[in-house]
Amino acid sequence: MTLNKELRSFILIFALFGLFAGALGFLVLVLFLGSDKYAAFLFAWSLSFVVIFFGYSANRWAFARSHKIFFSVLLGGMVLRILLIVGIVLLIFFKEWVPILSFLIILTIYYFVFQIAEVVLINNQLKNRNKMDSK
Repeated sequence: MTLNKELRSFILIFALFGLFAGALGFLVLVLFLGSDKYAAFLFAWSLSFVVIFFGYSANRWAFARSHKIFFSVLLGGMVLRILLIVGIVLLIFFKEWVPILSFLIILTIYYFVFQIAEVVLINNQLKNRNKMDSK
């Protein structure tokens, strides 16, 4: 089974950003938070990756649709992501599954790094679409 160029690019960029985010978060964890926070580290990485991955996938699906649908998915996805993250943070805070401060610090780092990956990928899609439209 061969993957098309766009899907390979998507997987490669997310994997590279994921490794970068993991290394950065692990460095912050070791230097500032201590080794007893590994659960927060893994949970924050997983949550960030899943939220951004599904957000990007929805945007990618909407990209081939009309502008109205694309912007509805883009803005609605942002709202849903924020609500999801806030809900999970509140759940973690009240259930005390992981140390909340460590989780929030690492989640912020991961989410920011993965958000950059998503913006880069969407920007590349827009550039490719503009090239195709001009031909």
